[in-house]
Amino acid sequence: MHPGETTSSWALHGLIIFLLSKSKVANKLRSKTVFKIFPILNLDGVIAGNTRTSLAGLDMNRMFEDKANKRLNPEAKMLREYAKKEVRP
Repeated sequence: MHPGETTSSWALHGLIIFLLSKSKVANKLRSKTVFKIFPILNLDGVIAGNTRTSLAGLDMNRMFEDKANKRLNPEAKMLREYAKKEVRP
């Protein structure tokens, strides 16, 4: 979520490489799990030069409650709604 956290970006890249590999474990995971991967959620904040906050200046890690404001926290609201959606084959 925070662009300054290169370690998490590196770990996510490794996870994606593994999940797309021919590994038996990766194949089993792909057959039983739906992975919803968001490489960056704070794009507007990054463009504005914010490394810890959204474009509105809010820490997005604190915005995932049900009461999150859709206008001030559209990224968090969208992610929460999307994550709740059931995926059918």
